[in-house]
Amino acid sequence: MGSVKNTAFLEQLDTQTEQRLILSNMSWQDYLTLDSVLENVPGLRLTYCQGLLEIKILSPRHEREKKTIARLLETYALAKNIDLHGCGSTPYRAQAEGSGLEPDECYCVGELKVFPVFEETSKIGAGHGRFPISQLKWW
Repeated sequence: MGSVKNTAFLEQLDTQTEQRLILSNMSWQDYLTLDSVLENVPGLRLTYCQGLLEIKILSPRHEREKKTIARLLETYALAKNIDLHGCGSTPYRAQAEGSGLEPDECYCVGELKVFPVFEETSKIGAGHGRFPISQLKWW
């Protein structure tokens, strides 16, 4: 992958509509490089899985829906006295599995784990269909 230095084109994107760009044949290093270059761009998420890289621009609707799901999950856990630890949207990377994502929200149920359970609305697609991020191998 060539050097990525100019992100001015991001200022021209429509931030009211969720948009996705899926790139194939991306190496782990390509993913890390793009993640580093784009780390300060608000509302942008990267998901990487075995050579596929999804770049997603979050919409206000996406943010409202993820917050509603998080509130419902947390309220349910409170009502049922379930030990739920919110871990936020910290990026998680597993190079050995060829996977990396920035979840909308993630939680540990019971004890804290290295890789929490992800509440993620993102999907990565390949020419042969789509698979949910929850199918990525994290533990």
